[in-house]
Amino acid sequence: MGKGAKALMRAAGALFAIVLLALSISGCASAPAKKSDDDCLVIIMTETINPSRVEEARHYEFSFTGTAPTVRVKPHFTPVLLHEPGVQIAAISSWVQGDNVRGSKSNDKTELLLPYAPGKLVIADFVFVQTYKQENNRTISCGVKLRQISPEEKGKLIAYLKADAGYAPWFE
Repeated sequence: MGKGAKALMRAAGALFAIVLLALSISGCASAPAKKSDDDCLVIIMTETINPSRVEEARHYEFSFTGTAPTVRVKPHFTPVLLHEPGVQIAAISSWVQGDNVRGSKSNDKTELLLPYAPGKLVIADFVFVQTYKQENNRTISCGVKLRQISPEEKGKLIAYLKADAGYAPWFE
């Protein structure tokens, strides 16, 4: 790995730590309570790439198979409470709603199996990535992709969650 790539990785790690610190200060993340020994809390890391700093007006939510309720995708990570194994993300829905724009809802079907460990918190092996790009004065392109979570990202996320009073009981 070259010097530039190493510097970029250090900068990304520092930015990730700052984001997690900001989350803990703001109290944005709230952990669902464990109600039974069969409950499993899956954490899906999310990332937004917005080099143009345009309004992030596209919103997403995950729909699941089984009994898990639909959840709205949150910045940085999205907690999903499962009560049974074999649950999949069945659809990813999106819609546009912002200061100057509105749009209809779309549903993209998928079959993405979520991990399950009774009584535990687990980190999904993927990151939900949203991208925004200003094409011209009137056009903004939005996209979504999934990428593999890195061991470093997973480790930092686990450390953050263990230090958060709301998530700490999931590690006991």
